[in-house]
Amino acid sequence: MTEPIASRSARPPPPPAAPRRTGSGCLLTAMLVAAVFVGLGFLGLAFTFFLGGDPAVPEDGILLVGTEGEYPETLPYAPFLFADAGPSFSELIQGMSRAAGDPRIGALHLRVGDTRIGWARARELRDAALRFRDAGKRVTASLEYAGLMDYYLASAADRIHMHPRGQLGLYGISMEVMFFAGLFEKLGIEAQFEAIGPYKNAPDVFTESGMSPEHREQLESLGEEFRSGTAEAVAEGRGMTPGDADRLLSDGPYTASRALENGLVDALSYLDEIKEDVEEAKLVNIADYVASARWDSRTAEARVAVVHVDGAILPGKSREDLSVGRVAGATTVAEALAWAEEEESVDAVVLRVSSPGGSDSASDTIWRAADRVKAAKPLVASFGDTAASGGYWVSTAAPRVVAQPLSITGSIGVYVGKFSIGELLEKIGIAADLVSAGGRPNWLSPSRPLDEQDLERLREGAAEIYGVFLERVSTARNMTTAEVDAIGEGRVFTGGQAMAVGLVDQVGGIEDAVRLAATEAGFPDDATIEWVSLPEPRSLAEAIEAELRAGGLRERLPVLDAALRGTRMALLPFVPEFR
Repeated sequence: MTEPIASRSARPPPPPAAPRRTGSGCLLTAMLVAAVFVGLGFLGLAFTFFLGGDPAVPEDGILLVGTEGEYPETLPYAPFLFADAGPSFSELIQGMSRAAGDPRIGALHLRVGDTRIGWARARELRDAALRFRDAGKRVTASLEYAGLMDYYLASAADRIHMHPRGQLGLYGISMEVMFFAGLFEKLGIEAQFEAIGPYKNAPDVFTESGMSPEHREQLESLGEEFRSGTAEAVAEGRGMTPGDADRLLSDGPYTASRALENGLVDALSYLDEIKEDVEEAKLVNIADYVASARWDSRTAEARVAVVHVDGAILPGKSREDLSVGRVAGATTVAEALAWAEEEESVDAVVLRVSSPGGSDSASDTIWRAADRVKAAKPLVASFGDTAASGGYWVSTAAPRVVAQPLSITGSIGVYVGKFSIGELLEKIGIAADLVSAGGRPNWLSPSRPLDEQDLERLREGAAEIYGVFLERVSTARNMTTAEVDAIGEGRVFTGGQAMAVGLVDQVGGIEDAVRLAATEAGFPDDATIEWVSLPEPRSLAEAIEAELRAGGLRERLPVLDAALRGTRMALLPFVPEFR
């Protein structure tokens, strides 16, 4: 069997970094820390090369994949001796795909619980498990306390074990949105926002006390898609009708005995009893299996750069945000795309988008860099859990878009506005006085609201950016701007719905997108492919240095800072959490 994935021991050089400031005590500390870790790094490399990186795989080994926690799209820091942050989600999927074709691996065991990835990536992970079954290999799963997503993943297994005192929390699908207008009124905070399109509901959580009809309509539509998709998958995996699966997925909670009675699990087993199906001596942890692949020296036929747009899109470097998590810095992503464009050894590029959007200017910076890649090499966009608003904007550079049926996408729209905290300042005894040398000071002052002329300027700016967004989509998708506007106005779709309206070309995950990119570069369908993940994660020393350098609260909360400054945002209203 042809090996689907191959890696090289030499990683590509990262895009050039911006010059660093010097002279601070924090920097000196960080340099000392970096020196220690560099030394340890060389020891780690020596250990890997001299003792070998391949884990001991017993005959008929069993790959162990635990779903608990998060598998990040991009690692917070590079794997480093005793501080391995991985595997990333892409490495997880590559590793499972590799193991499905590895004659040393005879089965897969899923240890399921506390899964904290989105539904689109859960589908990718489940599909990777199903590939084991397609390869004629046994798949088992074990549960203790499990929710809907946990059970969705476990349903890919031939046999599901559940702890005798466990519980299945299957309550159907629901979404809940918090609205803060009443709180803001009590505090003395005024939220002034203008949005293009009735479905662009991002500011509603600050300005309204409940859902608008459009807001409710699109959430109900998304909920039904998730409900039917989950029921169909479980029905197929458990040999039920979709109707029976839908009923059972809404009728929890289930004790272990009741889950067994209803055919949701196959056995009630303690750990020692599971070992009758899963021998501990044969287990190979996915993290060890992936780590060994990083040092695999086999030469691949094709080399595909996977450039990640991971997190809220904002100007500058990629970083962490205390309010929304990962920030995809436009400068960092554009540099990675430029490197992939110019590097002769890279045959094709996949733009992996996992973002609810962000700044329109930052999104357009990434779009421009991706558009330049398209002129030089095959470019394919791949959607993770969310690729909406600015996340969809950047993907319009790609001629082909691949998304999972449950990827949240669309939200073609824009909003702009600011918060005024003048009344709050008065309530807590802070007086704000202003001197202006002309101009329109209300825009810059957090203590003063915008007047009607300011609001009109807001509307004009939002309308202009929305027009550019429509043009980007219409050019990419071969539609008129009127056709795009009809499916735009901030409306959110699942990947399946987006394909039906022409915003997505193909259903699939990151591996499908990589394979498509290699095929478009002229390689055969069964070619071995090396994935080059960009931007490269910072070293652990760089991550520590960045933390030491971190400034005030506004630097740590860039999305909030953007709202306070009235930045134009192409941002998803919120990422729906289906429970």
